[in-house]
Amino acid sequence: MATKKFLGTTGLTALWSKIKTLVASYVPTSRKINNKALTTDISLTAADVGAAASSHTHNYAGSSTAGGAANSVANGLTLKLNGGATEGTNMFTFNGSAVKNVNITPLAIGAATATDIATAIAAIDKISKLIVATLPSVASAQQNIIYLVPGGGSDASDNYDEYMLINGAFEKLGNTAIDLSEYVQDSDLIEITSAEIDALV
Repeated sequence: MATKKFLGTTGLTALWSKIKTLVASYVPTSRKINNKALTTDISLTAADVGAAASSHTHNYAGSSTAGGAANSVANGLTLKLNGGATEGTNMFTFNGSAVKNVNITPLAIGAATATDIATAIAAIDKISKLIVATLPSVASAQQNIIYLVPGGGSDASDNYDEYMLINGAFEKLGNTAIDLSEYVQDSDLIEITSAEIDALV
């Protein structure tokens, strides 16, 4: 007679515990993902989760085809030079429809160029000095020259009277003589001997 095996209370308890452990690791078929039952394999699409498909594209602003060149912007740009009103000359409007280059020069904004500055400096009357024996006639004199006429004195080689033509006549501006009368001269200095220093101490 063949031997028959059976589960006792201990064996049944162990088997039931293992079954409960295995069942606990499974998801019930009544559960759903994105409203799809778990009775079969689930394949989610971009639409299932509210996403755009990988092939989805958008047209650029003003373009009739996806990926086409943008030819408009939400807000345009207007650049005016000195309040200009002539498009392409002193006013430039950009709306994205075409490439636009703006060359801002000193002339365009009313600024002086390097040439303008050099010309202005060259036009400034420059004052110069000229040593003459006597003053020239008023008719031949120049207004931007200070004429130095020997003024005599103890050092005539370095003493000149200064004249300038002002309003059609010569005006004396002064002279080049240096007045040292208020300064201490060598003749004013007296050497003090050591004996005199000792007497002061």
